Amino acid sequence: MAILLLGASGRTGKIILKKLNERDEKLTILVRNKNKFKDIPEKVRVIEGNPYLKADIQKALNGVNLVISALNLSRANDFPWSPLRSPKDFLSHSITNLLECSDSKDLKIVAISAFGVGDSKAEMPFWFRWLVYNSNIKFPYLDHEIQENLLKNSGKNFVIIRPVGLTNDKEKSEYQVFTYLSIPKLTINRSNLAEFTLKAAIGNEFDRKVVVISS
Repeated sequence: MAILLLGASGRTGKIILKKLNERDEKLTILVRNKNKFKDIPEKVRVIEGNPYLKADIQKALNGVNLVISALNLSRANDFPWSPLRSPKDFLSHSITNLLECSDSKDLKIVAISAFGVGDSKAEMPFWFRWLVYNSNIKFPYLDHEIQENLLKNSGKNFVIIRPVGLTNDKEKSEYQVFTYLSIPKLTINRSNLAEFTLKAAIGNEFDRKVVVISS
């Protein structure tokens, strides 16, 4: 497969990148700064650019038939009220660029969203919902919802993954996947999310579905 990974420099994206490197796949990453990726194998095509810019997406998408997006809006730090460093429409604008630049009907797009987006908002515990929508955390959730709707209405093959709260635990653990509304456990480690993302991307079990994943 010819895979484009967006968000390879993020905390989850780095793990996905590592797992993709272990596979014999043709891989492209689009990153703002090539110098951050000095240890990437030569087989990985590294393109310097920004998914917010259509011309950069067009360049990265050449010859690709699978896109994995681990993009997210970034804040100055993890404090819920810290200021945004990304445009508020970073996700939806980047996906719009991707859809407009794709001339292949066979392109599959796997996007990592978040539990609490769309119809899963009502399943969030009250305190968590209050925190999200009364802080700057709300902006990624709002943009994730727009991104999800763009994918659902695009006519492309897609998988939308809604993980619960992400942790950096490195221990191997079990995880659950829900294709229906449910109240899952509220955390999952990034390694499990990365593992499931590749499973959903390479296989077809979850094609055209929105799934929630938790520990």
